[in-house]
Amino acid sequence: MKQFKNILLVTDLKLGSQPALKRAISLAKHNKANLMVVDTVEDANPHVVFTQPLKSMDSKTKHKNLQNLLIEGKRQLLKDLIQSVKSEGVKVKGKILQGTPFVEIIQEVILNGFDLVMKTADGNSGARRRLLGTEDIRLMRKCPCPVWIIKPTRKSKYHRILAAVNTDPHLKVDTLNPQIMELATSLAERENSELHILHVWRLDNENAFRQDTIMTKKEVDHLVKEKKDAHKEKLDELLEKFPLQGIKAQVHLIKGNPRKEIPALAEKMKAELVIMGTVVRTGIPGLLVGNTAETVLSDLDTCLLTVKPEGFQTPILL
Repeated sequence: MKQFKNILLVTDLKLGSQPALKRAISLAKHNKANLMVVDTVEDANPHVVFTQPLKSMDSKTKHKNLQNLLIEGKRQLLKDLIQSVKSEGVKVKGKILQGTPFVEIIQEVILNGFDLVMKTADGNSGARRRLLGTEDIRLMRKCPCPVWIIKPTRKSKYHRILAAVNTDPHLKVDTLNPQIMELATSLAERENSELHILHVWRLDNENAFRQDTIMTKKEVDHLVKEKKDAHKEKLDELLEKFPLQGIKAQVHLIKGNPRKEIPALAEKMKAELVIMGTVVRTGIPGLLVGNTAETVLSDLDTCLLTVKPEGFQTPILL
């Protein structure tokens, strides 16, 4: 797999983060990478009801005391975890981050040059529930390096991987699709997984064209075919750079809306990992194109690996 060399694992030491931890250890071993394991502590709730020993303290002191208790408890758990990871032969350090979690994590990435963030999903999977929590979405939207969100219940091996690419013929600079394909092909090869490569296309305003009496059905059909052929040509050009020999690969060129078709195919094929990009508008750091990517991410019930285009600038300041 892509040679990540400086991995940041975000863990909740009291919850089920074993799949993320095991995958982080495996990846660090395989890449001979450094691993940093962090847990976060948000500002304590000043309205917590304390027991008798804290009763005589003023509000500010209680607040500080609770923070210290939380941090000390997590620090001991983290120390024990680090020792167990070291026994696996991994170069690992640990740290407790205090503040707004996604902000602290991104600042850590910037300060120490991490090239991958791995994290257990905050949300709940299943019908009418979401895999991702607010912090997950914020990380994937604003973190400058790839973010890998792992379901706590997901098996350690991925049998089916879905790589969602965007080969729009009008895309002038494409730094995103090569990253997606590099990650997808190398991971599929390493785990002997099925790899499904998806590109969703459509002719903008097709319905309006069909309702317009100026254009015949045959003329609109011709426009649709031209659009499809242009997207297929760009997709073929991309795939030529990534030989798929030895990989159980299948390509899907689907007409429709990405917001609907990506989650639908992921569910249909029972994908265990989706790899996709979060694209930014030119010149506007940290903003997604519309809310397509965020909508898709929220509707998926799989592990997720998201990447940014080259030159992405996070809006999070040090």
